[in-house]
Amino acid sequence: MAVRVAHDLDIFEQLNASSRMPKSNIELAAKNSADPVLTNRILKHLAAMQIIHESSASSYLPTPLSHALASPAFRGGFKFGIEACGPVFTSLPAYLASTSHASPTNDVTGPFQFAHRTRLLHWDWVVAHSELHRAFNDYESGYHAGRPFWTGIYPVRERLIDGAEGGEEGVLIVDQGGGKGHDLEEFVERMGMGEREGEGEGEVLDGKLVLQDLPAVVEQARTGLNPRVTAMAHDFFEDQPVRGARAYFMHTTLHDWNDEKGILILEALVPAFKPGYSKLLIHEQIVPDVGASWKITAHDLIMMGNFASHERSYAQWKTLLESAGFKITGVWSSEDPAAESVMEAVLATDEA
Repeated sequence: MAVRVAHDLDIFEQLNASSRMPKSNIELAAKNSADPVLTNRILKHLAAMQIIHESSASSYLPTPLSHALASPAFRGGFKFGIEACGPVFTSLPAYLASTSHASPTNDVTGPFQFAHRTRLLHWDWVVAHSELHRAFNDYESGYHAGRPFWTGIYPVRERLIDGAEGGEEGVLIVDQGGGKGHDLEEFVERMGMGEREGEGEGEVLDGKLVLQDLPAVVEQARTGLNPRVTAMAHDFFEDQPVRGARAYFMHTTLHDWNDEKGILILEALVPAFKPGYSKLLIHEQIVPDVGASWKITAHDLIMMGNFASHERSYAQWKTLLESAGFKITGVWSSEDPAAESVMEAVLATDEA
């Protein structure tokens, strides 16, 4: 709560702007015409939690943590977490009691709808609340900071680049539900894919990169998007319009949807696949049968509350993909047991 209020009062930005000179509660309150007494109560708690430093009575300095908390990713994460997810978890015990403690599977009458008194699906509700939608996209832009990137897990050269049909018309990757394009932009940077020959740090790879998401997300993404990435509005419940791409990529997308909806998303991809050529890459957590990390189990509860969905075990992923006409051809994981794995799948009718 204190961090969320500090964001509203621009506390961290103000402290960071004069990092060597302490600022008083009166100075920090003035920018937003806040009550200095209230501001000082928030500041003293932040100092007690070692988020900022209390240099003297009612005077404060930033810390490395407060510098980080000023970033759009953290700011968006706290806003979205408290305002969109917070009510879900405070009301979750009451919701579960009302269903005789059945595991939620209905994303129209689930915990999210119970908490927010809505009949809208989670993402429809978020899009209707534009400030929260922007907050979530800011959070997502920094989500994988410090996490293993998928190109360091999956053998991109051997499994994706080799055999790809390049040239001006060839599509290398379609990123479905790719938000503001953070995965594709990092792919460009890591793989040395400049806009044209001579740009980038490594070799220049052929093939288009296509970012897809809902219209409102794509509109945000276009600003400052790497020229190698083409943004396209697309509803992934509709047939995929980009045909014959080398890879269709989804990063933490399917865990937002229950099995029934997940199958529909996957089935909408099938007509676009070029047999024997196209691949499906799913970058998601795989719940181990024994000894799951608390980070994975916490994510599972978040999926339950917000989407009436769940994180999936390997067996559950296999069943989901096979139900939609795919087969898994490989799984790659990092040494971090809480990190997301990369699953590769092809059409079930493709030869081994």
